[in-house]
Amino acid sequence: MRSHPTACWEGWVPAGVPAEPQPGSQAATPAAPSCPCLLLTFALIADLNFFNQAGSAWENTDAVVADALRAAGAPSPTKIIDVASGPGEPALTMAKSYPEASVLVTDAAEAMLSLADVRIAEQGVGERVTTCVMDLNDFSPVSDAHKPADLVTAQFALMFTEDLPGSLEEINGVLCEGGILVGTVWEDFFLLPLIRDTMTAVLGSAPPPPPINPLSLKDVDLVDGALADAGFTTFGRHNETATIDINLGPYDSDDTIKCTLIPVTPSLAELQEKGEHGDDVFGTAMEAMKTAIVEHGMVSPAGDVVLTTSTYRYFVARK
Repeated sequence: MRSHPTACWEGWVPAGVPAEPQPGSQAATPAAPSCPCLLLTFALIADLNFFNQAGSAWENTDAVVADALRAAGAPSPTKIIDVASGPGEPALTMAKSYPEASVLVTDAAEAMLSLADVRIAEQGVGERVTTCVMDLNDFSPVSDAHKPADLVTAQFALMFTEDLPGSLEEINGVLCEGGILVGTVWEDFFLLPLIRDTMTAVLGSAPPPPPINPLSLKDVDLVDGALADAGFTTFGRHNETATIDINLGPYDSDDTIKCTLIPVTPSLAELQEKGEHGDDVFGTAMEAMKTAIVEHGMVSPAGDVVLTTSTYRYFVARK
């Protein structure tokens, strides 16, 4: 995990973020989320609010998986691995649809898996659904009991690997012959214009491209080529798109605004520490984000911040 200046972070964490012990201290101090994925960050920050309201995405994936199994003439999966699951989706949806399957819930962030463990316990599926800390480019933690897998799901995940061919090679390596990969990538994610406008206000000029780009796999040909190079054949509902509206909470709540800024919190902390952009970088960012939300028409009639019609695309492939 990247460290953050305590002076910048202390008191600035939205409700629901688990505290993590800091080196050299017995006390738990609020820590910045370690997971780079915007979607999973929201789940951590909003205490599962995002994952609870994103049910349509998991239901869509459930249907796409079912159609893929039928198209491939494959039986119901008995071993499923979910990559970058966050608090456990679509892994737990898969567990419900395939009650005979063992499901491995994986994520690079232990805090995410702690939330997944809570949900697993609540749903009473702990005997066949387990968690594992695992990076997108190193599947060595997957035990022999969970491979070869019949199905790997990777929803809102692969956009955040720095080595897409390597990640696909790792997925290929844990799948059985004829095993199925189903996942999604973002095509449009409407938080990005808000962040761009906010950082422009903070910096006084347009910000550089983000180091982690949730739209990095927007190019269909790029994804299709990478899948083919990794030994996959696409089929079924491959490249089908779907949309989702993301409600982040009340506009007049500071926690909602802080939630929208979490993806750039490391940058804001660095700017605050350098002292080159005023004495209160976070305060400036908060006000700029509130202005951007209004200007982009993202306040609902009920007074909530709603990121409207973010679009994601499926990839469906067979080893």
